[in-house]
Amino acid sequence: MVFIGYVFFLFQWGGKVALKIVLVEGPGSNIRLTMLMVGIAWLLIGSILFLLSLNVINRRNIFSIVTFYLFSFMYLNILRERLNYGDVGDYIKAAKNLSSGVPFHNRYLYPPLWATLLQPLVPFGDYVIFLICFLANYFSLLLFYFLLMKILVRYDYSTNFSALIVFSILCVNVPLLRTLGYVQVNLHVANLILLSLLYYRNNIFLSALALSLAVHLKISPIILILPMIVNKDWRYIAYFATITLGLVIFTSLMNGMQYYSNFLTNISNIYSANGINFRDNSIDSFIRATFTIAKLNLNNSNTVISIIKLFICVLSIGICYRCVKNKTFYSGIQKEEVLYNSCIVLMFLMTILSPIIWEHHPVFIIFPFLIILKRLFIMESIIIYIIAYLFIFLIPTFDFYPFSYHRLLGMILCYIIFIIYLKDSVNKVVWFDKINHRLSTI
Repeated sequence: MVFIGYVFFLFQWGGKVALKIVLVEGPGSNIRLTMLMVGIAWLLIGSILFLLSLNVINRRNIFSIVTFYLFSFMYLNILRERLNYGDVGDYIKAAKNLSSGVPFHNRYLYPPLWATLLQPLVPFGDYVIFLICFLANYFSLLLFYFLLMKILVRYDYSTNFSALIVFSILCVNVPLLRTLGYVQVNLHVANLILLSLLYYRNNIFLSALALSLAVHLKISPIILILPMIVNKDWRYIAYFATITLGLVIFTSLMNGMQYYSNFLTNISNIYSANGINFRDNSIDSFIRATFTIAKLNLNNSNTVISIIKLFICVLSIGICYRCVKNKTFYSGIQKEEVLYNSCIVLMFLMTILSPIIWEHHPVFIIFPFLIILKRLFIMESIIIYIIAYLFIFLIPTFDFYPFSYHRLLGMILCYIIFIIYLKDSVNKVVWFDKINHRLSTI
């Protein structure tokens, strides 16, 4: 209130000229972005004071609240220091494509929904669209932290253990930093997936709505409908199909059905839009780069890629079956067991099958990666897990064949851990249960 009163006084006294006297843009700064970050900081401080006034902070939740606010302020300051942002420009350009009635540019590889939602902002200019996407990403980050803790509790993690490992994995996390640095849509998709899983127990309509929205932002989460088919959950599938069709009708009424065919065209030409890039950690990129460097016929690479992906699909289905049968990650109602056990593998599968895996895409596997932790019952799997963690989340981005494909290698290592699960049906992990119990009593 003091700050608002001060600004109001300055405007009354001398208008914008007076404000410019006391407010300057320092070196390495963007004044609008800086003030936005400071404003959010005051909101965070205000929310802490509000919680204290309500006396809702107690011994049971203080650990999770403290880690949440430390995390919030840490990323607020990281984002304050960044001036240039990447992929949001592609979203802005796609929204302008819709407004102009021209096809999507070839780098827009998403269904039309996201561009349609941004389209009404086009008259306000590029920077306004950027700021709204930027704000949406930051608050989506805070929601992601909260939802991760909630979903881990669903998998029998204590609240304090959930807070500890979520804070630990997100504090230094290259995919998360790249997602924020490029104002990518991935956090919104990840949150919708987590909401879909959390709502499945009590409200299948909201669960289906969240999954449908995720699919309309990025097509790959469609794979998560498979457990519903296995469950013969026809009501869920009906909700999902109806909502998905409704969103197609909405976006088509706004701009025409042709943008879906335009999206499919862009997807089919995905290689030409991006070329071969060593930081793209997809199977497609690795095989195509290998063929190019070895001076082999690049046309034959598609056959190799298809064979590898088919093998991974078959392997994933086998792992899903065994995890559901053994109740590897979750035990409860049968339909929930099918979904909550299989989705851990399916989220790896939806990522590794993608024709492009930029350094921000492993945001989708943060949740299943944390769930794997509860079933590391032998030293070999613990060592593999630690190496996978380093490769996927800690090593900075660089371009150096073949070493820059470390994230792909990290995901393969996670599949090796899954194979270890296939060989052993052990359900009780003593070290995990001890730590989980001790943290729950703090």
